[in-house]
Amino acid sequence: VTVVTLTNADEATWSVDAYTTLTIKGALNNDGTLDIASSKTGNNATDGTVQINSGATSTNNGTISNQGVYNNEGTTALNDGSQFIDYVGSQYGVNMPTLTEDAEYICLVNTSDKTNGDRLAYALNSNMKTTTVKFISNATHTYQLSEYSSYDKLAKVNYIIDVDGADFDFNNNTVNQIDLGGNITVEDVAMLTFRNSAQGTIKVGKDLDVEVATLVRFIRGVTAFGGDVN
Repeated sequence: VTVVTLTNADEATWSVDAYTTLTIKGALNNDGTLDIASSKTGNNATDGTVQINSGATSTNNGTISNQGVYNNEGTTALNDGSQFIDYVGSQYGVNMPTLTEDAEYICLVNTSDKTNGDRLAYALNSNMKTTTVKFISNATHTYQLSEYSSYDKLAKVNYIIDVDGADFDFNNNTVNQIDLGGNITVEDVAMLTFRNSAQGTIKVGKDLDVEVATLVRFIRGVTAFGGDVN
C-alpha cells in the first residue's frame, strides 16, 4: 500500500498486518495508535512494515507500536506525550527519530540471558533514542550492573519492571557507586532485589514507585535514592 499522506485521528487505530508494507511518500500524521505487526515467523521480511520514504515525514502525537519493521529513510518526530514502543525482534532502520522533552521511546527487554544477544545493551546503546526500558516476560531477570556502567544511558533512562510474577535483581559486585536511572516503576514482580558488594552502592537517580504488593530487598552495601520510595 503506497500513499502520499495518511492521517490517523485521535483515538483511532491503524494496523499494518504481517506480509503488508505501508509506504509513505509524503506525510504520516499519527494522533492515534499505529500498530505494526510481527508475522511470528522469525523472518523480518514477512513482518508488517512501515516505509517512510526519503523526503517524507512522520509526525507522531500518539503511539507507534512496532513489532515488525519501521524503516525511516525520511524524518520521524515524536512530539510531547507520544510514544514509540520498540518490541523484541522488531527492526528500526536508517534515521532515528527526534524527540521532544516529554516524548518516550520505550524499549522492551524480555530476558537477561545473553545467549541470543544482549537486549539491555541494545536498549542502552548510544545510537538508540531510548528514554524508558521496560522489562517484560515471566522469566527471572538478573543484571550485573558493572557490565553496563560504560553506557551513559544506564544512569539516565527510566525503568519499568513488569515481569509477570518473576524475580528481578539489580546487582553491583564492585566497590564503586553505580548510578541507575531515572525513575524505577514496579508494575508486576515477585521479589525485587538491590544487591551490592559490602562496599558498593547502587544510586537510583529519582523515585522507586512500587505499584503492587511485593517484597523489595536491599542486600549489603548501600542503595540510595535521589527521590521518594513509594
